Amino acid sequence: MHCVSEYPCPEENLNLNLIKTLKKKFKCEMGYSGHESSVSPSLFAWVLGANYIERHVTDDRSRWGTDQSASLGPEGMKNLSSTLTKAGLFFGEEKKRVSQTEKKMLTKFKYW
Repeated sequence: MHCVSEYPCPEENLNLNLIKTLKKKFKCEMGYSGHESSVSPSLFAWVLGANYIERHVTDDRSRWGTDQSASLGPEGMKNLSSTLTKAGLFFGEEKKRVSQTEKKMLTKFKYW
């Protein structure tokens, strides 16, 4: 798991590109343990190849404690989970496939 142990970690210190370096060097699955306040770096870690995402969870981010402000509340966790669940659909394959709907649209685009 790649992580930076700052709570919360400033986004400019996350060094997410290290995920690619570690995967290449150790030839294994790689994870990301996010200690930042927002959800988006965890999504970018996944895009860069993180196979696992770990986040701290709390029911109240304003509580006392080292990592409360770097934890996700219920809504943040729900947002992250649902986005990662459907993210694979966005990327598809590395091959162009023309759907039937797209073929119908192509006839409308032709002016000759």
